[in-house]
Amino acid sequence: MGLGLDPAFILAVMTFVEVGIILAIYEILGGFTEQSEKGRRLTKSTKEKTARYPAG
Repeated sequence: MGLGLDPAFILAVMTFVEVGIILAIYEILGGFTEQSEKGRRLTKSTKEKTARYPAG
């Protein structure tokens, strides 16, 4: 394959990079949510609803 690397190694590296990108986007969007009033209200109402109906 590419540069003589094992395909399993390439798949593992690509997976870790993708997970890192998703976590970075999640953190960035979380920061925006905390800064906006609308985002805080949405987060608060979501937490209240999930507390009312616990999983399991």
